[in-house]
Amino acid sequence: MPKHIPIDPDTIVRRSREIIFSRLDDELLAIHSEGGLCYSLNESAASVWENMKEAIAVRELCSRMRATYAVNEQVCMSDVLEILSALNDAGLVEVVDAPAD
Repeated sequence: MPKHIPIDPDTIVRRSREIIFSRLDDELLAIHSEGGLCYSLNESAASVWENMKEAIAVRELCSRMRATYAVNEQVCMSDVLEILSALNDAGLVEVVDAPAD
């Protein structure tokens, strides 16, 4: 399992390269073949996933999400960070660059 790195608004993230994904109606199935696990992502988590085709800063990711969903900046950032943390814990997201402490 990958090392958990805290994610904040300045962190740059991308999809894990080991994940196979497939759309099923409004959900996205993410298959971690190495871990032998399958994850079902709801509509908002799937939208976060789809916006990480390339490495992206969390702030930019939140900006893209706000263009799709009617949500204020604080709520969006909180929700995106929560989704990314869960995806990171599951090994579905890679931290490309994290701010120095």
